[in-house]
Amino acid sequence: MKKVKGRSAEKVKKPKKPAKEKKKVSKPKNFDAKDITKRRKRSRRKYLLYYILFFVLILGAFCVMSLTVFFKIQKIVINSDAPYPESDILENIKVQKGDNLLRASEKLAEENLSQKFPYIADVEFKRHLPDELVVKVTKEIPRVSSESEGRTVILSGEGKALEILSSENNKGLPRVCGLNTDDLVLGSYIKEEEKEKLNVVINLQNRLADEGVKADVIDIRDLSSIRILYDGRVDIYFGGTFEHDYKAAFVRTAIETSINDDFVGILDVSKRPTARLRPVNIFLQENWLYPSYLLPDYEKMLTVKPNAIIPKEQTQSEIIPDN
Repeated sequence: MKKVKGRSAEKVKKPKKPAKEKKKVSKPKNFDAKDITKRRKRSRRKYLLYYILFFVLILGAFCVMSLTVFFKIQKIVINSDAPYPESDILENIKVQKGDNLLRASEKLAEENLSQKFPYIADVEFKRHLPDELVVKVTKEIPRVSSESEGRTVILSGEGKALEILSSENNKGLPRVCGLNTDDLVLGSYIKEEEKEKLNVVINLQNRLADEGVKADVIDIRDLSSIRILYDGRVDIYFGGTFEHDYKAAFVRTAIETSINDDFVGILDVSKRPTARLRPVNIFLQENWLYPSYLLPDYEKMLTVKPNAIIPKEQTQSEIIPDN
């Protein structure tokens, strides 16, 4: 190659290669102890959620199997004090062998039994896994009778019509005057407006029972002037609906101390502090303060006829109860 004289040879520049872009390399993060703890907690929560979902699925499958495949009833036991054959109860509980033990409906059985058998008050199912059902049936307790329209209705304490009989048969229960039972059918309940009166009767009956006294007739036609016929010959005037405990104590004291076997008359326990007792022929038409249809029933029960000329104004004796 020839050299050029007189001037410096021009340097021939080579074309520059395009500069490569430098990749930014991210520096690794420096995790401290707090970050590590948080990541571990998140991981635990995630696994815990999986476990819970798995448990729910297993539980759901077990429930489905329990209600469809497992726990088939093989034995039904009836424990009942109601006056009905066990075979009739078994036929009407809407449960039979082969049904699922857990799906047997206590409510349905009670509704069906109480409609067909008025003396049934309550039905309870006791399930003995894997295959035994015990049915406990409790009977209604007859408390009072009510007469109207030529018939007698036997009532429970809640006002349920347990029996409807002829007017002459009250099964030895207290005869209540003043309750409207005209529309009752077997197994039905008295109207709401009559329940208040019945509650007064049941409360009074309980207080008398605590004192060992049984009423033949309870007259609540006027709640401010309640009367009770005791032993078919003593007309007990209670007055209003208050202080039944105290008044029942008056009655017990009078019976124990002052009323002999042939006494016929009136006992007034309506006012404190004393009870007033006077002999009166309560079977005279003008002295009989209960419904007239009851008069012959109790008049014929007397073994000793009262003196028909006992005057109303005869001097009364006073009794002070022990408590």
